[in-house]
Amino acid sequence: MQTIRSMTGYGKAEMTAGYRKFTVEIRSLNGKQSDLNLRMSAGYRSLEPVIRKELTAKIQRGKADVTLTVENLQGATNAVLNTEAVKSYFATISELCAGLDVNPRDATIMAAILRMPDVLNINNEEPELKPL
Repeated sequence: MQTIRSMTGYGKAEMTAGYRKFTVEIRSLNGKQSDLNLRMSAGYRSLEPVIRKELTAKIQRGKADVTLTVENLQGATNAVLNTEAVKSYFATISELCAGLDVNPRDATIMAAILRMPDVLNINNEEPELKPL
């Protein structure tokens, strides 16, 4: 990849690897300093320092908004439900509901439990990152 010389522009690239579709969009504006805004899919946040380093080496000045999205083409998710955590949260909430005279079988309680920490975990495989 070459160093980007024009400071104002837009580019989009897509690539499919295995069952994933990667899309990168770059929007840049003229500017004296370097200002890089990087947005990416949550499962790839651990790669942000590496991606940021590669981008800052190529985009030397100006404001750049870079968006990296990853789409699962299989349709299935890698979500794993921690049933033990669900049971524990439900038991605690049921005990609290009994003291408050509230029905613990309410669907909103289950929806709240599913948003609790460590209940729903996404298994993301770390992709192999190659230099640009």
